[in-house]
Amino acid sequence: MNGADWFDFGMGALPRKVAKLVIAALVLIPGGGFAAWYVNEKAAGIEEMVQDYLDHLVATLSMPSVAPVSPAATP
Repeated sequence: MNGADWFDFGMGALPRKVAKLVIAALVLIPGGGFAAWYVNEKAAGIEEMVQDYLDHLVATLSMPSVAPVSPAATP
């Protein structure tokens, strides 16, 4: 779990009104630095997930589905 996931977990534990106030404060107080960090963390996590999926897909597609038959084995 990265930092953004922990933040999401913590925000989920707070009451909805408190969570809205915390988010507003974090966006306004540091001049958007927190929001930029959060978006970058989420984008990196999504990019990693998509890359893993594509790597698995390419590996699956590049494997032959049927073993080649040698000419000597045919009747």
